[in-house]
Amino acid sequence: MKTFPQLLRVAFGTGLFVAACVARGNPHGFGAVQFGTVTGRVVDTQSTLPIAGATITIGNIVSVTAPNDKGGFVLRNVPVGTQPLRIDATGWQRYTTNVTVTNNRSTDIGVIGLPSTLTAH
Repeated sequence: MKTFPQLLRVAFGTGLFVAACVARGNPHGFGAVQFGTVTGRVVDTQSTLPIAGATITIGNIVSVTAPNDKGGFVLRNVPVGTQPLRIDATGWQRYTTNVTVTNNRSTDIGVIGLPSTLTAH
C-alpha cells in the first residue's frame, strides 16, 4: 500500500472541499450568495416621457427599456450589498449612482430623469 505525504493529503482534501462548495452553485466557494431585484423607470427630464432603449447596468446584469413599458426596468439576481448602477441612452446624459440591494427583496430606485444631450438650434 502506498502512502501519500501529509501535504498532498491536505491539498487533496482542500480541493474536495472547494469543489463541493462550488458544486452547490456558489461561484465564490464559501457561504451562500444572496440576491435581490432592482426596479425603476427612466424618463426624459423635460417631457417626463419614458425613454425607450435605455440600457440599465449593474455589473454584468443588463436591462433595456421598451417603448410600451413606460420606461420601466427590472434587474433580477443582483448580488446583495451596495452596487454601482449605470443608465445609458443615446441622446441623453449618462446617469450613475450606487444602489443598496437587500436579500430576496425588490429595491425600487424610483423615476430617474435623464437630461437630453441634444440642443435645439
